[in-house]
Amino acid sequence: MPAALIARPPEEPHRTTVPFVRDLRDTLRDAHQRVRDATRSSAQTQKLYYDVRSRQAVFTEGHLVWMFCPRPPVRQKFRKLQRLWTGPWRIESFKLPLVVVLKHIVKRSRQTVHVDRLLPCNTPPPAVPEVDSKLPPDSQTPTDGQDTPDGDSQPLLGLEEDSQSWGD
Repeated sequence: MPAALIARPPEEPHRTTVPFVRDLRDTLRDAHQRVRDATRSSAQTQKLYYDVRSRQAVFTEGHLVWMFCPRPPVRQKFRKLQRLWTGPWRIESFKLPLVVVLKHIVKRSRQTVHVDRLLPCNTPPPAVPEVDSKLPPDSQTPTDGQDTPDGDSQPLLGLEEDSQSWGD
């Protein structure tokens, strides 16, 4: 598009003598201005519709989120049967207001992503056995019917009551 249509050039000291050239120039400038006005109006209308439906998710450190990964694995050509959302991930920190550092809660891998690729995770995290590093391994409380350090056998939690009620 010629620059003379985008920004009006300074007034010329001489006038064009051919009416066709003058009319064509004025018609093109008028059409260009109408298109700019219509585009501006359309953009404002689309922004209003978008703003009404969009909800900005507020993330803080420690929240669980799902991350959007649109690329298929190397061996898979098609996305049809692929999971596009991975996770859950835990937000570790914010590098910028819109860039976060994530840590996968199972794999423990880290990734830095934009918040537009995240959705809040409403499901509880999967049970991951965590060993308390302060306690020695033999002093942790057993919950699966193992012997305690005192030598007493501890039954599974809640199974005695259920087995008695089923037998009656």
